[in-house]
Amino acid sequence: MLETILRGKVVFVGVGNPMRGDDGFGPSLAERIPCAINAGNSPENFISKITREKPDTVVIFDAVDFGGEAGEIRVFDAKQTVGPLVSTHAVPLSKFAQALEPARTWIIGIQPGNIGFGEAMSREALESTESIGRELSAWFEGRRGKND
Repeated sequence: MLETILRGKVVFVGVGNPMRGDDGFGPSLAERIPCAINAGNSPENFISKITREKPDTVVIFDAVDFGGEAGEIRVFDAKQTVGPLVSTHAVPLSKFAQALEPARTWIIGIQPGNIGFGEAMSREALESTESIGRELSAWFEGRRGKND
C-alpha cells in the first residue's frame, strides 16, 4: 500500500486526540516514526513547520469515519476528501492539504470503532496501528539500504 504513495521527501503527520480512543491512532503512529510530527487536534498549527521541510509528499495518519469496519485501513488523496469522509478536526483535511501544496498529501485513515472520551484504543485500531507500523519500518529499512 505505502510504496505507491511514498515518493521523494516525505513528511509524516499524526492527527487526532489520544484521549478519545481510536482518534489517538494518528498521534500513536507518529510517536513510532522517526522525525514524524504529532499535530494532535490542530494540524493547521504545523503548516509552517511542514512547508519549511519542502516535502514532495505529506502523509497524514488520522482516524476518519468512512463507513467501514472498525480498524479498516484506507488511503485517501487529502485534497479529494469531501463527502462521507468525516474527521474530528476544526479545519477540513482537504484545506490543510491545499496549504501544503505543491506537496502531494495523502491520508492513511482507519475507521474508528471507539472515540469515547477517556477510552482506550480498540483492539482493531491497535492492530491497524501495528500493521501500518510494520509496513513503515520495512519502508524505512529499504530507504536506508538505498542510501548506504
